[in-house]
Amino acid sequence: MSKGRFVWFDANSSDPAATKAFYGELFGWRAEPFDGPSEIAYDVFKAGDAYIGGTSKLDPQSGAPSHWLTHLEVENVDEAAALTERSGGKIVVPPYDMPTVGRSAIVMDPGGAYFGLFKPESEIPDPSMAPNTFVWNELYTGDVDKALKYYEELAGWTYESFDMGEQGVYHVGGGPEDKWVGLMKFPPNAPEIPYWQPYVAVTDTDASVEKAKTLGGQAIFGPMDIPDVGRFAILQDPTGAMLAIIRFQERIKPE
Repeated sequence: MSKGRFVWFDANSSDPAATKAFYGELFGWRAEPFDGPSEIAYDVFKAGDAYIGGTSKLDPQSGAPSHWLTHLEVENVDEAAALTERSGGKIVVPPYDMPTVGRSAIVMDPGGAYFGLFKPESEIPDPSMAPNTFVWNELYTGDVDKALKYYEELAGWTYESFDMGEQGVYHVGGGPEDKWVGLMKFPPNAPEIPYWQPYVAVTDTDASVEKAKTLGGQAIFGPMDIPDVGRFAILQDPTGAMLAIIRFQERIKPE
C-alpha cells in the first residue's frame, strides 16, 4: 500500500513546454495532456507504463519560482489537513475533489515546508527502484524534532538516525520494512529555506549531470558519493526548478 508515501509529483513551471522538453530528453518521460476535468492546462508525465506526475503553468501573479511539489498519500485528506493545522502548520489550499482522480489539499508543515495531501480514487502501486522514477524525498527544516513528531503522527513513519558529521544527523523514515524519506536540519552554509526535495533514480549520476547541462540545466550540488548508499546530485532545470538524482546501491532498509 502506498499510504504514507509520496506518490505524485508536480512541476509547477514558468514554462511547461521547456519543462516537458527537458525531462523528456533527460529521463525519457512522455508528456500527455490530462484528459479529465481540470480548470488549468495540465500534462501528465509517464515513465514507461507508470504515471508519476505532471506539469502546469505557474500563476504569474503568485510570484513563486518554478518548483516541484510532492504529494503524500493519506487515508483522509480532511483529517490530515486538520492535524496539520493543530500541529502548527497551515492549510494553503483547502481540501477539494478532483473528479475521477481523488481528493487533495496543499499544506505547509509546522516547519514551513509545502507539500500536497492526496487520497486517490484508485490504488497507486508502491514506487519501484526503476531508473527514471521517483525513489526518495528529503526534507530540509529548521526544527527536526518537530518535523519527526509531526510526520510520525501524520504518516505513521518510524525513523533511524545516522550521524553525518559536519552535515549533522540524518533521519531516514518510512515503514517498518522499508524507508523512503530523509529528514535533516539545514546543511551548513545552505539557505535556511524549508522544503521537500524529490529524487529520481538514474543509472549513471555523472552522465545524467552532463546530459542535463547540454539540455540547459545545471548541477547545483554534486555529483557526490554517499558511502554505502549511492551517488547523487541536485540539478536545476532550465526553468529554475530543482530536482535531485541518485544512483542507489540499494534501497535503504532498517537493520
